[in-house]
Amino acid sequence: MTRLQIRTEARTLLRDTNGMVFSDAFLNSAISMGVLSTELLTGCYEPTTTAITLSLNRMEYDNPLNTSGVDNQLKVYSVYYLADNTNIDDAKGLARIHPIIVGQELGVTTGEPSFYYDFGGKIGVYPAPSAAVISATGKLLVKGCKMGEYIPTASDADMVTNCLTYLPTEFHRSIVYYAVMSAYIKDGKHSQAGMYYSKWVNEAWAWRQMIVERPIDTLDKTRFPDRVVVNQPNQPASE
Repeated sequence: MTRLQIRTEARTLLRDTNGMVFSDAFLNSAISMGVLSTELLTGCYEPTTTAITLSLNRMEYDNPLNTSGVDNQLKVYSVYYLADNTNIDDAKGLARIHPIIVGQELGVTTGEPSFYYDFGGKIGVYPAPSAAVISATGKLLVKGCKMGEYIPTASDADMVTNCLTYLPTEFHRSIVYYAVMSAYIKDGKHSQAGMYYSKWVNEAWAWRQMIVERPIDTLDKTRFPDRVVVNQPNQPASE
């Protein structure tokens, strides 16, 4: 989302569509503070997307987000397969799996990638790219962000004009709620502000859980099942 889109959404919720009560300057300031607060709340900041060129029959590639220093806290949370270099809308999201099941639970060895894993500084894909994938100039798009305690590095001016670029797009909707909360605080309507504070926290934290604690695909057989069948002596199986 852009700052204009966030301001428009916030004004709709505030019933101030014409901007007669809350100015652009005020909402822009609230958006900047919302970005900083969300980064501190979630520990997710400075998103990045990097491409990996695929090789024939090769399953594992160096993680492009795995660098030295503070950047080694980068978290991979999505991997996409792109069949060509021009149409980004056709990118296919890959399901995350545990590397232990590769070649064990899955029978196909080459073809168009459908699964990925992030392990040991490597990004693995399965099936391994086939000749057809290579001829279609297939590549991976690895999406991630920095994790940990956020330390602002941007200038004050940059945080005003480009603040949303420092936050993963998944969190942008929560900034709408933060801006509305700030407006209600300014207007002295603390009950409404409290409601939108809860909306902001819940939205931001839900996406944080999706990024940091994103579950692996159920093809993983190394985890215990959700329900366990227990057989008692002389008793039928029960759940």
